Order: sequence, then C-alpha cells, then structure tokens
Amino acid sequence: MLIAGIDEAGYGPLLGPLVVAATAFRAAGGSTDGFGRRVSAAASACGLVVGDSKRVFGPTKDLARLERPLLAFLAAAGHEPRTFDELLACVGVGADVRRSAPWYGGEPGFPLRCDADDARAAGTDLRAALAAEGVEFVGASAEVVGESRFNAALDTGNKADALFALSTTVFERVAASRREDDPLVGVFDRHGGRRRYAMSLQRRWPESLSWTLGETPRRSDYRMSLGGASAEVSFVVEADHEFPQVGLASMLAKYLREAFMERFNEYFARLAPGVTPTAGYVEDGRRWLEATRDARASHGVPDSELVRRR
Repeated sequence: MLIAGIDEAGYGPLLGPLVVAATAFRAAGGSTDGFGRRVSAAASACGLVVGDSKRVFGPTKDLARLERPLLAFLAAAGHEPRTFDELLACVGVGADVRRSAPWYGGEPGFPLRCDADDARAAGTDLRAALAAEGVEFVGASAEVVGESRFNAALDTGNKADALFALSTTVFERVAASRREDDPLVGVFDRHGGRRRYAMSLQRRWPESLSWTLGETPRRSDYRMSLGGASAEVSFVVEADHEFPQVGLASMLAKYLREAFMERFNEYFARLAPGVTPTAGYVEDGRRWLEATRDARASHGVPDSELVRRR
C-alpha cells in the first residue's frame, strides 16, 4: 500500500512563493493500521521530529529543525543532494523557478543549517528503523509557485482552485511510484473551510468514478479508482498534526518557502540596506513594501512582478 500526504506553505502571504508538497511511504501488509505510530517511532528512534511545521519550526524559527529530518528522509530514499538546486531536483522542482525572478537566484551554501554528514548518517539509521516497522519512505514531490505564476493562475480561476490543482498534481506525482494494483491512500490537509471535494475530484480525474464516503466538519473522505487501482482520498483539518506523512509534507513545503524567502531578503537587502527582512505575510508585507518603495522604484522592480494579487 502506498500512503501519501499533501500540504502547503505560503497560501495566505502577500509576498514570496506558494509551495505545495507531497510525501509517499509504502506500508507492508496492505494496511494503514498503526502506520502513523510506526513512522513516528522510527523517526524518534533516530532523533528526528516529524509533524506540523508550525509546531516543529515555529517556536524557534531554527531552519535546522526542518532541514535535518528532511535530508535524513531523502537519504533514506537514496537521495543525497549536494546543492540547493540538487535538492529541488530531488523533489521535482524545475530550475526555471529559481530563474523566474532575480531575487530567487544565487547559490546558497548547502545544507542551509544542518551538517550534511550528520543528516546522511541519520538517513541510514532511519531506513533501517522504518524497515523494522514494515515501512519504506518512497520519496517526495513539490511545486514552488513564484509571484508571476501565482498571479497568472488567478487569471483563469480563484486561489482555492489553484491550490487544489497544485495539490493534486504533487499527489499524482508521488502516486506514480505505486506498484501495480497497489492500493493508494492520500491525505490532504484540508483547504480552509471547504468541505466538499467530490465534484473537484471528478473534474480532475474524469476517467475515474468518485464515491463520497463522508463529509463532516473535520474531514471529507472519498473512494476512487485511479489507474485501475483503488484509491482513498481524504481532506482533514489539521492533518499535518495527526498524520506523519502530511506532517513531513508540511515540513518540506515550509522549508522550501523559508529557503526561497532567505534568497528574497538577501537580494532586497542589497537594494535597500537596513530594512528589516520580511516573512511575506500580509501585515508585515505591507510594512516591507512601504519601507522598500523608493529602492525598488530606483532599481526598476514593479509591484506587478513582486506582489501577489490575493
């Protein structure tokens, strides 16, 4: 059984990219029974924390708390990126994203915070610990959507539709690694207050019949047939806290957004020295836009290429 988790970072901000990520695990025995406990136990045995990125990263803002577990999981799947661009390639993010705006360019030192050898060793231990629990980490996928692409997506739909399209895209990528007739379980962190997804799923995969199993204030569950195999898809409130596969996706999405925002702030610090960096959220984003207005104008950076419309 292939078990996937999907989450985003940067849906609400005024500045910076939207990032959507998915992770995939294979569970022996074709059952989800105890899956979350087994993944958490394996990670904990290796000194790794997996969960909601707001709880893992938020209290300290220490990027190593996201980076070390992510690199360890990638190493467990056989990926050992040596540069930031190699990391992006590992999760399917094209090089064009870093070229989409000058503020995302440059070559940061890598890893950004943690020690590469330590993360690699943790990955070796993690692979063995997961195997002992009957679990394999298969890999991850992500989409990093810069400002221009984000705004262009709104020309043909709304923000919620754009997020659904991106989320199902990364889900489909990790789902491609399932074996023939392998059951598939996908858990999405619920998109805001939206409760009903049956019609959206049917439009996304018109060749597949979709059955609604339940729609409650906390979760929405559906059964589908994708690629000739059974699939169960759920949208769950605070799934990143309840399901480790979603928590890991949350950590990947947050890590990539933070990494891109570091490039963003370093670039504009050269144009407007002394201005306090921004995380891009609406209130602080407006403060930052006002503080950098003259510098951006003098360097020919229009708001239309920098500011997300919604």
